[in-house]
Amino acid sequence: MPPDHRFTVDTRITSFAVTIRDGAVIRIGLNEQADGRAESTLERRVSAELQEYADGERTSFSFPIAPEGTPFDRSVWTMVSDIPYGETKTYGEIASALGKPGAARAVGTANGRNPVPPVIPCHRVVAVGGKLGGYGGGLDLKRRLLDLETVRRVRGAFGVLACCAAMLLAAAACTEPSRPVFVEPEDAVDTLPPNIAFLTPPIGDSIFPADTLIRVTVLVRDPSVIRSVASSVVGEIVIQFDTELPMDTVFTIQYPIPVDRSVNGRLEIIVVATDTLLNLGRAARAFIIE
Repeated sequence: MPPDHRFTVDTRITSFAVTIRDGAVIRIGLNEQADGRAESTLERRVSAELQEYADGERTSFSFPIAPEGTPFDRSVWTMVSDIPYGETKTYGEIASALGKPGAARAVGTANGRNPVPPVIPCHRVVAVGGKLGGYGGGLDLKRRLLDLETVRRVRGAFGVLACCAAMLLAAAACTEPSRPVFVEPEDAVDTLPPNIAFLTPPIGDSIFPADTLIRVTVLVRDPSVIRSVASSVVGEIVIQFDTELPMDTVFTIQYPIPVDRSVNGRLEIIVVATDTLLNLGRAARAFIIE
């Protein structure tokens, strides 16, 4: 029997230490390095597919794997492998699907024993309430993998402009953000919308004179990466779109006020933001035009 061969695949997300035995991958270590290099046709194929996945160009893998585990481990890994790219399930949902609704903790343990991530996509299993739960490669890597898959899935389905349009259409159904102002990454609840805070002008501030440019500054906070920000005022839609903005982003909007100087009135500005997990936040503020 030939010895196991280990080699490293360095990607922009993490380094994978791959172990091959008898023509199949038996282990992929996250954030690890191995001494060898990809040499055989199979090894070069494994390396290429992991690189393509990390670059957002691949949604599944075709090379053979031979993970070793208990019968329960294997049943969990089979369920986890059926979770679609860009989607998640909870430990409890996996347990219920296996006919063991009280075995969420055991599912988590089996998930932690997964020897071939991300081929068996254990990063797609999260805790109740959207919390990330655990991950052998660390929660930062788990969050990056989920963000990578979500962005890739949405871009593939809709494209950039359609994402913005869908965000604006969905904004009317959003409630006021309820996320705390500061959320530590390990405590992030990824089912809550981004938090939008108006910095200027203050609440109830008057805008004078009319028919000039006004500046509105908002701060968007989110434990996931902010994907886009859009704003609207008196029926005119202005979209600013950026990918992967920092988690705390200061966003400045400028508007001409389309009313006559002699007319007093009330102006409402609406700001909508979405993160890479497609959570939507909405905030509005009224100003007096004098």
